[in-house]
Amino acid sequence: MYIGIFYLEVMEYLLNNESELAGVAGEVAEALLSQPLRKRATVLALIGELGAGKTTFSKHFLKFLGVTEQIVSPTFVIIKSYVLSTKYYELAHHIDTYRLEEPVAELKKLEIEKVLDDPKHLVLIEWADRVEELLPPDAIRLEFSHEDGNKRSLKVSGMDL
Repeated sequence: MYIGIFYLEVMEYLLNNESELAGVAGEVAEALLSQPLRKRATVLALIGELGAGKTTFSKHFLKFLGVTEQIVSPTFVIIKSYVLSTKYYELAHHIDTYRLEEPVAELKKLEIEKVLDDPKHLVLIEWADRVEELLPPDAIRLEFSHEDGNKRSLKVSGMDL
């Protein structure tokens, strides 16, 4: 028997430029800050092709949450952590599984379970489809796709916006 949180609504966006993506990142961050703390870390599972907008979304999302330091892709460091001073969250962890040969095993070596167990942690995982078994049932899924020209589409599920 599966018990979890189900959201009937999937928000879909067609984004014409980075400014619109930044706006959606702000909406998602604002919605998260208005919801009660979860029992474990809040996980944003970012899924999509190379160059579809995962890292750019993450940068704008973290800036909206007050991160002032330069936000770069964690592709080569795997996990980059940022201190937050929001009502609920103390740390944000930005994870990129793109380069990992065995992403689940390698993240377990980095003790990802400790990160995921702390309700005061906010975790953004790029290429989250590579570590599906580590994702909590209530992970917020953000699916990015290339569209015509420089446009992108984004589907957000697992939270109320």
